[in-house]
Amino acid sequence: MSHNHPKPPEAVVQEVIKYQRPGEKYDIFNTRTQFNESLYYYTTYLRKGNIIGHLIVREDGQVPSFSDAKDILRMAIGINSKFYQFLTLGPRWAYTVDKVWNNQLKRLENMYKKYEVGMPPEIKEAFYDFMRVPQVFLKEQKEIEDAYTKMKKLKKEVSGRGKIADKTVDEQLDSLWDQFFHGKNNQHLIFLQTTESRKKVLRWLSKTIPFWNLPDRWLLFKLKGEHKAMLFSDEEAQDVWEVQDDVTRDNTSEENFREILDETRNPRSTQ
Repeated sequence: MSHNHPKPPEAVVQEVIKYQRPGEKYDIFNTRTQFNESLYYYTTYLRKGNIIGHLIVREDGQVPSFSDAKDILRMAIGINSKFYQFLTLGPRWAYTVDKVWNNQLKRLENMYKKYEVGMPPEIKEAFYDFMRVPQVFLKEQKEIEDAYTKMKKLKKEVSGRGKIADKTVDEQLDSLWDQFFHGKNNQHLIFLQTTESRKKVLRWLSKTIPFWNLPDRWLLFKLKGEHKAMLFSDEEAQDVWEVQDDVTRDNTSEENFREILDETRNPRSTQ
């Protein structure tokens, strides 16, 4: 099968079938990778929905050797996987209700002004931390939306060129993915960095707001709900912190690529 039209040449399909094993399905990606003036198709082999093999085939049906295919494979996977991730995550990540975060900031500012008199210094500092959450979230959201918009434009340009992507497209996608992914991770990071400050503010307000002050008690209830929505499990928190280490991320990418190379079916010697 193939993702979309145009269909790959029959010569490509026949070579893909040759490398297919019993019980497997194949998926030929229709975005062709341009490398050294030639066009290549990238294929994955799947069993029970899991990718277990990879193949690079030139547009004329020639299957390059493993050593020749490595650089092409790296580019093809980078391009196709990033487009896929953008199209999968983009609609959800790029959408947010700004009003929710602006309202949170207004609530915090109003609470701070109303109860500032007699507020201990450490609570004031914690309030400032809490107020940073909606500010940082909205700032990073603009980065996410900008990256997603530019990716859609790039996808359209690639489609307009007959679904051909080259090194320039790969580099542009890398840059946009970093902007997109780190924007989301920075939103999560501000949640983690301010967890204790938010708890301090909420505990202090719980003790300070009179029980008969129902409007402020309701605002406190809203803030507690929003705080709870920002909490992470230990495993989720660890993932957020690790993304900040670019070296770790790069090493992980290389480890993943080595695993892909082990599953690549291009012949280890020239045919």
